[in-house]
Amino acid sequence: METIEQVLDWAEDHVEDLRKEIRWDPPEAGFVGYWKAVDPQAKGRIRARATAALNFLERYTGTGSRWSQSVQDVFERGGEGQSMESGARA
Repeated sequence: METIEQVLDWAEDHVEDLRKEIRWDPPEAGFVGYWKAVDPQAKGRIRARATAALNFLERYTGTGSRWSQSVQDVFERGGEGQSMESGARA
């Protein structure tokens, strides 16, 4: 059985890996900034990390819980409608 510390360490490593694969694309005239993959191959890994995080949250909060549904909605909307990467970071 995993300890809370092990779970938190896993989550922190997961976040650090995500941070390495996204970068901020600043706003331009008439547009908002957004997070995007550092390269095209990273998009699949980013989506996989987000899916793993969503599955983790659903496992510990319950299927269809307010928490898991809220996080799923944020990811699916791309954060604030910016990008898949922005949704994963959010």
